[in-house]
Amino acid sequence: MMKSLFGLAIVLLMASCNSDTPAETTVATDTTATEVKEEVKFLYPATFSADWKIGDPQKIVKVQELYKVMLADSNYESTIPYYADSITNLSFDNRVLRLSAPAFVDAVKNFRKGFKSLDEEFRSYVVLKNEEKNTEMVLVWVKEKGVRQSGKVDSSSYQETWRFNNQGKIDYRSIFVRYDF
Repeated sequence: MMKSLFGLAIVLLMASCNSDTPAETTVATDTTATEVKEEVKFLYPATFSADWKIGDPQKIVKVQELYKVMLADSNYESTIPYYADSITNLSFDNRVLRLSAPAFVDAVKNFRKGFKSLDEEFRSYVVLKNEEKNTEMVLVWVKEKGVRQSGKVDSSSYQETWRFNNQGKIDYRSIFVRYDF
């Protein structure tokens, strides 16, 4: 009798492994293919906008080009055309500066002069587009390691937001930092 039960258990186990209909299935559906949209009721209204879509990935490349110039510590003036006439910069310590494009580039140059070496590791990035506001924002998450001119080693993790206006120029940058040292 025991052999029969054991044999039956093996047959059932094999049948369940070969079954085309598993007992429990999780299926991911692509709502864009069927254009089915579920209305979401947010608990709090967004004061800027809540309607974002993925934007132009070339904007991420533009931001990375700015980093490339900073890391090379040269050719800063070549980035001036990337910026609008006026840039609002919100620093990690909540200082708000409104600068011309050349003044912003000078500020980046002065920041870089504080380091013997600087390394930026891009952890992630995304570009979001808002049709209502006719703007795109590049968000980057970066791990930074640097050696200051004094020889002190610094590292931080930060998130930056770069806003592009409707002419495709950067007119806003903000940063949120966590120091890792």
